[in-house]
Amino acid sequence: ILETRYRNVNINIDRNIIQLPHLSNEFDGIIGYISKHKKKISKNIKITSTTINKDYVANNAILYDNYESGFSTIDENAFICFDFGDSFIIPKSYTIRSWNSRPGCSHPRGWVIEGSNDNNEFEILDEQRDCSLLNGKALVCTFNINNSQNKKYQYIRMRSIMPDWHGTNKLDINSIDFNGAF
Repeated sequence: ILETRYRNVNINIDRNIIQLPHLSNEFDGIIGYISKHKKKISKNIKITSTTINKDYVANNAILYDNYESGFSTIDENAFICFDFGDSFIIPKSYTIRSWNSRPGCSHPRGWVIEGSNDNNEFEILDEQRDCSLLNGKALVCTFNINNSQNKKYQYIRMRSIMPDWHGTNKLDINSIDFNGAF
């Protein structure tokens, strides 16, 4: 039985597809749904990244109730990648919450969201350049993904494509989730 916040979820049992429309809670997307309805999220989603910061690991990006922590990596073309395993997703949008720090800090400035089915060749689904919507304390924004053909992906990656608002090659986010179907 789905919780009431998932009341409008469309479940197509014949095709094993669950569609999650963007709801009022920004982080009730695909990852939020899996974390609430599966026993162990680590068995359903594997999260990897470029250089690992032991205090701000990639898994922190899905701790939606924690505003003080998050994910951080520093590297040119820094990324965080979600492997959905056998549960391919059809992404339609994504939501990011910035770090709990003032404007001008290492908030994302330019990035791409990419999809892949082999973790080698990635297709750009969305690109943001000089985007100031996340340049502030715990700001939340939802961005649309260009996937009009409803293509399924096993891997979804957020990759930095320019220095952040502090001028470094960091990719710092508090949280991220994806909306669509899986």
